[in-house]
Amino acid sequence: MHSASDEPGGMHTMQLFEVPDILERLRHNDIPSDVEIHAIRDSITIAQSLIVALQSQAPTVETEALSKYVALPTSLISPIRRLPVDILLTIFLNPIAHQRLRPGFARRSIILNYRPNTLGAVCYHWRCLTLGTPKLWSSLMVCPNQPDQYTVDGVRVALQRSQVASLHLKFRPALTGFVLDGEVMKEFLKHTERWGHVELTINAALLRQLSPARHRLESLDTLTVIHSDIEEHFEHFPSDVFTDAPMLRTLHLSGNLPDSPSAVPILPWSQLAKLHIHVDWTGGALPSAGAYHYMLSQATNLREYDVYLPYATKRGPHPVISHHLKEMRVYGPSQWSTNDEKIDVLIQNHSTAPALEKLALVYCKLISALPSFLHRSFAQLQTLEIDGASGRAVDLISLSQMVPTVKQLVLRKLLPYAVTNLVIKSLTIDIFSPDKVLLPMMTSFLLDGAYLFKADALMAMLESRLTPPDEFSQLAAVDINLPITVVPAARFKDFAIAANRALKTFSFICLNEARKPSQWIMLE
Repeated sequence: MHSASDEPGGMHTMQLFEVPDILERLRHNDIPSDVEIHAIRDSITIAQSLIVALQSQAPTVETEALSKYVALPTSLISPIRRLPVDILLTIFLNPIAHQRLRPGFARRSIILNYRPNTLGAVCYHWRCLTLGTPKLWSSLMVCPNQPDQYTVDGVRVALQRSQVASLHLKFRPALTGFVLDGEVMKEFLKHTERWGHVELTINAALLRQLSPARHRLESLDTLTVIHSDIEEHFEHFPSDVFTDAPMLRTLHLSGNLPDSPSAVPILPWSQLAKLHIHVDWTGGALPSAGAYHYMLSQATNLREYDVYLPYATKRGPHPVISHHLKEMRVYGPSQWSTNDEKIDVLIQNHSTAPALEKLALVYCKLISALPSFLHRSFAQLQTLEIDGASGRAVDLISLSQMVPTVKQLVLRKLLPYAVTNLVIKSLTIDIFSPDKVLLPMMTSFLLDGAYLFKADALMAMLESRLTPPDEFSQLAAVDINLPITVVPAARFKDFAIAANRALKTFSFICLNEARKPSQWIMLE
């Protein structure tokens, strides 16, 4: 303990808590005991009171000393110092949990937002963690627009610290034909056996620089190709850099589609399990659909397919039979769009997908081609997700009738007239007409948005599925978010008690007109 000087105005001398070896403790993750934390908080309060009293007269040397005193103990008892190492590393490695991602875009790597050098500068403990975590150094962007990272020495240090971790590399030349630094590229080419995910903004000069990597990409599992130059297109892509990549399973294509099948990337298409196409188009002549259909027909072993095209394509010469496709996600151009005829074409291009288990429609219309596609496929669909789609209640009912095997139904931010009393009652189990009940196998139900059904209808549907007849599956998970809709308190309480016994997970949020929760419960 040490004493502060007498306070002005006749106040008694007050004691401040002295933390032994505080500077050394701040260097490490030395967490104070509960007794110390209590004493430190009291001491900080005393010091802050002294500072206020002294500043009312004039700043003094003692005021500065007290301010420095407050800063150190405050840092020592900061809540973040109590985080275990595994939690800290989870935060360091996964900041993407706080990012909003656009449809079709791959999740960005940590290095682009939180450079390990920046993390390591926070304190000694964090520096030790960053230096001892190879994965933090395994994501690198090669771009002349970032000169602080675009150096041979900087690349060498990062590659050394990444040890044997799989590398996520982004090659971003500034302009078409721009050549990246040759010495920097040589450093990366020394580690081609560790290239796990490669992103590149396409141009012929870059492909020539990458050509020595051919036959050496033994670990490459994900390739992202971004084409942003309208003039160059993909004519120069058919180099053979990525022809021999035995582990390649995921391809992301964004920017503009190739103009013809002959300009499609030369890849081991039959290996691909995931294909994500996100096309940016701002007008002008529509690109040819030939390349798009060619890619679908060549990727014969797809398990997952995401597509966003801002324009309609012509139907291909040969319908695609996707024997192994399990997940399909189709994006429309905008929320509640009413003119996305292209979705019909996208669905029609797949004549059948017999193994399909999950279908997601995002910003699409509930279209006529979809039921016929499901009927042709005769798939045992498990998950139906409709997000921001436009359509009527009868369209939603018609679609649901085609997928009686669905276990998980997700309805998120549809038009208000898409989910009405008619839809809710169709999901309600009626023992007198069980053959007319939609989705008899439903075990998970997510509803988010503002709709035109009555709260009583919703509660009746949920209650009917808590203890259903034997031929129906029991609801196991419910997630409801209904703005401006208020469920009667008594009805809600009764259902909550029943749900507590029947459901594994239950989340129910109702927002009143002031956008404040009027009822909330979550059970796990």
